Amino acid sequence: MSGSALAGAGREYSEPQRDLEGMSVGSHAAYIFADSAEKQQRLFGLVSESLRDPSAAVLYIAGKQGVKGIRFSMKDYGIDVGSIEREKKIKIVDYEEWYLTSGKVPSFKPIGTIRDQFSEFAKAAEQAGYYYVTIISETDSLVRKGFFNRYRELEVELGKNIAMFRAIFVCAYDERELAAAGLREIKSDLSSLHASMLE
Repeated sequence: MSGSALAGAGREYSEPQRDLEGMSVGSHAAYIFADSAEKQQRLFGLVSESLRDPSAAVLYIAGKQGVKGIRFSMKDYGIDVGSIEREKKIKIVDYEEWYLTSGKVPSFKPIGTIRDQFSEFAKAAEQAGYYYVTIISETDSLVRKGFFNRYRELEVELGKNIAMFRAIFVCAYDERELAAAGLREIKSDLSSLHASMLE
């Protein structure tokens, strides 16, 4: 992507906000949460802050709550999801649609396919006049269904491309699902995959 000011929607951002609670464009962070209330407070706070920045768009990949559940919870949090979606400033998708193939026995999509999906979203955001994207990915259902290692491979690949996508990428992990999958001592591994660990 070009680093020049965007003109697709007649907007120019000579000095866009490039900091989201200490994360700059190109950042790849992990967040481990203990329960849904904690998750929503932290992640929806990031969403709200991004939405207040006129140069940012948001992609939210919903886990076990699903798209309807996340939209409802965001509304309860105070985010006017409907109007913001109409501005093409936020897109909420289901993890199955984004990461898994369809069929009776879904499998993890090829990493190159998923990388291209992120790239296409970033390009669409740029064409709509946004300078960068905040991507939040819930991983709870992927971990539960045994896709942690494949998602880990994807994270390694995405770590090489986030700056190119002009994105801030946050991967959210449910510590209960990690424990159930026998991944109790995973924090050091996640630390090696991400530039930062959110508290």
